[in-house]
Amino acid sequence: MSPFHNRSEHFGNYKFHSLAPILTNIHELIKKN
Repeated sequence: MSPFHNRSEHFGNYKFHSLAPILTNIHELIKKN
């Protein structure tokens, strides 16, 4: 495991955690319609 791999994996987790609430909001909006 290289430091670069760990860094990219951490960045992927960061992107996922920032997108998850947005996806949840979109899902809720779709259910209401």
